[in-house]
Amino acid sequence: GHVITQKCKSCHGKGTNNISEEANINIPSGISDGTTVSYRSQGGTDIRINIQVEKSNKFKRNDLDIYSSVKIDMAKAILGGWQRVEGIAGNIDVKIPPNTQPGSTMRLAMKGIRDNITSRGVGNHILTINVNLPRTLTAQQKMLLQAFGGTLDDPSELIASLSKDLKQEKIHPKSSTGSNGETSHNSTRETS
Repeated sequence: GHVITQKCKSCHGKGTNNISEEANINIPSGISDGTTVSYRSQGGTDIRINIQVEKSNKFKRNDLDIYSSVKIDMAKAILGGWQRVEGIAGNIDVKIPPNTQPGSTMRLAMKGIRDNITSRGVGNHILTINVNLPRTLTAQQKMLLQAFGGTLDDPSELIASLSKDLKQEKIHPKSSTGSNGETSHNSTRETS
């Protein structure tokens, strides 16, 4: 062997240099945590980069599928309706079916992660429905809920009562007295 008497000022005789280099790396969509991508440096060296995917506080991921939850009010859970939810590519309008139970899930097809690495397609967005119950109720709301709760075993009584009220409303429309003492009737009719 031989002894280096004059050390390089750059590497100090180690034979290698540590250099810093900034580069734009193309990260393909659908990449998973722990995946490595290759990059060729300016010096011609192939560099393998380990990707760490930052965790989200809104979504959870399982392969290509995305999981999240949304809160809806009690009326929408019972009657159904539209609900806007946040997706990974923007907002999604979701139709909530009537009688949706708390904790039930909906599958939003092809609203998950698109795999551009192995071309496996697009995952789904799995949405968990949580029902937001009111903390306080007005006296009228309590009365309506108590009336509704008393008819759960036999809803025919409530239906008959509502039908009777509707019929009476059509026969005897509500009237109101104006400031001039004249009575006006409020009624509705269908127009073509």
